[in-house]
Amino acid sequence: MRLRVGLTASFTGLSMVGLFIFGMVTGGFFAWFLFYFGLVIAIYEWATLFSSFARMRVQRQLSSHRLTAGQNLSVRVAIAHKSLWPLFWVRIHEGLPTRWLFQTSGLDKIHVPLWRRETQYTYTVRSLPRGVYQIGHTTVETGDLLGFVRIGRKFEYSERVVVYPKVVPVRGWSGHAPDEYGERQPTNRRSEESSNVIGVREFVQGDRISRIHWPMTARRGTLLAKEFELHVTSEFKFIPDNTATSYASEAQAAKFDLAMSITASLMRYAYDNHRKFGMVVPVQPHLSFPTGLDSALLNRCMESLAAMQPNSPRDILSFLRRISDESTRGTVFVVISPRLDKDMAVALSHLKRQGSVQLFVPVTRDRLTEEEHVGYERLLASGAQVYLIRNADQLSFLRRGGASGASISAR
Repeated sequence: MRLRVGLTASFTGLSMVGLFIFGMVTGGFFAWFLFYFGLVIAIYEWATLFSSFARMRVQRQLSSHRLTAGQNLSVRVAIAHKSLWPLFWVRIHEGLPTRWLFQTSGLDKIHVPLWRRETQYTYTVRSLPRGVYQIGHTTVETGDLLGFVRIGRKFEYSERVVVYPKVVPVRGWSGHAPDEYGERQPTNRRSEESSNVIGVREFVQGDRISRIHWPMTARRGTLLAKEFELHVTSEFKFIPDNTATSYASEAQAAKFDLAMSITASLMRYAYDNHRKFGMVVPVQPHLSFPTGLDSALLNRCMESLAAMQPNSPRDILSFLRRISDESTRGTVFVVISPRLDKDMAVALSHLKRQGSVQLFVPVTRDRLTEEEHVGYERLLASGAQVYLIRNADQLSFLRRGGASGASISAR
């Protein structure tokens, strides 16, 4: 832009020198008329070049820096111009993210401020997609009335906009499930020290010797541990699957955005119902948010979900087995993954040894394939609660016992 301004000024100056020499050599009215007419035009062009941006300030104001997917963002740009030289026309360009360009209305309008001290310019980005975005610099362009001069100045600004996943109300889900011993209600006040034994389970490494149920062990010939009524806690551990192998199929972007919306909605449900929650993400090294119950934790998790992409090179199956080994017993594992296969069923069975497992599966088809149907049955057999979700709004109509409210056929 500076090179263009310099070339324009140089060309105008050389033209005036040429007209002056022409007038001195030929003389006469016409030659000097051309010189003085050109001089007036040159003064006007030079004033436009060097006075248009004198004492100019540009400010940008956003309606919000944190929004939810689907909401609209309104941006107001104010130009304060205190120079005596008028602005005959002004056009404003914004350094918007590429994904916003086709969703923005009101861009690149031409304004005629003239001698006005302040000009306001507003545009709207509609139906924002999930993500973390950066709005770059603002470029103000102006010029003369004759179309000979067009100049611009870049005002360096940077605005960060975080768009959280879509959050919908969750109904019909409590985070626990009935089992063969009857329904057990989790609560913060209950602990593993209760003496009310409601059954037995397989003895696993890490159990105390005092928990062995010796009569049942002698009867069945294998080590069995006591299962206490108050063993289940109220803590959620959310595990969103963002591995590249899980989202290698068709409709990757839509399926992953649905998975993020499911995670955000369930997390908001836990927060609103005063249930402690945390989150672990299978990246390298894995990202962990310790269990808690405060708005700061919710905001950190939501921002992580906003920025998340399905590009992690880790293996979700080995990651789940590792989380199983590191977690305390009684945790409610909420896994959000599109995997419907026998390997996922095996991985979730490891988690089941440490607590209850809730699997939410984002799907993009009305029917499952034969392979997915076999995996679905194996997942149910592993003891996991499986929800097939085709649309985030279906979270408001979940049925207890693991069936989803979605109109998805498992055959």
